[in-house]
Amino acid sequence: MLPLAYADPEADPVKPDESLIIFPSLCWHADDSTRRWQADIHAWIYEPPLVEASTAWAWLFEGEAEPADDEAADDALLQERLWWFLVDNERGKRIRFEIAGHEHVASPSQPSGHVHDRFPLPADWQPDSDGAPVLTARAPDGRDFSGSLTCLPAQGLSVISDVDDTIKISEVHDKHALLANTFLRPYRPVDGVADLFTRLAAEHQASFHYLSASPWQLYPVLDEFRQAHGFPAGSFHLKHFRLKDRSFFALFDDPYTYKLGAIEALLTRLGNRDLVLVGDSGEQDPEVYGEIARRYPDRVKAILIREVSVPGALPRDERAAVAFAGVDSERVHWFGDDADEPPSLTLPGTGETVSASRVPD
Repeated sequence: MLPLAYADPEADPVKPDESLIIFPSLCWHADDSTRRWQADIHAWIYEPPLVEASTAWAWLFEGEAEPADDEAADDALLQERLWWFLVDNERGKRIRFEIAGHEHVASPSQPSGHVHDRFPLPADWQPDSDGAPVLTARAPDGRDFSGSLTCLPAQGLSVISDVDDTIKISEVHDKHALLANTFLRPYRPVDGVADLFTRLAAEHQASFHYLSASPWQLYPVLDEFRQAHGFPAGSFHLKHFRLKDRSFFALFDDPYTYKLGAIEALLTRLGNRDLVLVGDSGEQDPEVYGEIARRYPDRVKAILIREVSVPGALPRDERAAVAFAGVDSERVHWFGDDADEPPSLTLPGTGETVSASRVPD
């Protein structure tokens, strides 16, 4: 017999052979006269893989070189990271979630095993000033699963940051290097960015939102990287991916359309908060951020672009003239991998320059 908490026929228990990840999410005021808080629910329910991780390489990577062909290959890392692509996703599961004693049975999990829903909170509910609220779920066998929530007032500063080649070295423009840096090598941070973000969090109470074309299967290792290198906690916004649907490289197709749509969706939860957009020149971040700045000129306070060396790319000035046409040039900042251009930006209205205190070697 199930515990009382699972007596509701609409709720499905997390079975002993299943596991659940609750991703860090946002809560914000409903866009109505009640101003009630509501929270995003995003979770992933799965069972361990049915096949060995070593069989996945050809499925994912369209005949690219085997891992053994890469001198820097770390087989333990490869097995760990491929494991998440091979789990057995659980569809049609209705999970009961809780925030501070309030319960909500979510809509059924999708074929990908992901749960997407919205948790409307009672009219008198307010975030606890002593700490961030936590979204939880409990399995009948006593296991607890939890994910943090960032509750965002309508006013404040939010940093929307790309991941690949912005905070983490990925080399997206080079297919072989991208595979090696994603699956075979320890993740390496871009110098100075974590320190800049830490200062924005401490001095300006900024919230952080990490946006990437990387798949959700990499979330566990990306969040481990975030913690290990001192990047502030925040919400993640990644891409859905299933082996049967496409190849790994298809995730990085059409970054302009994907990122523009993802940022627009995120802005519906950010109220009237001021924005700092952080990216790199390796793909289309300048063009995406330029368009967002033209659509929301009063909200985009600064844009920070890491210059990435890509063969055949336009010089910085030529590209910037097109990407940031109509955008106040004083709001656009560039940095590189040398001591002369550490990541820094100036926040209009205050005139304050915020920069990394540790300059790259």
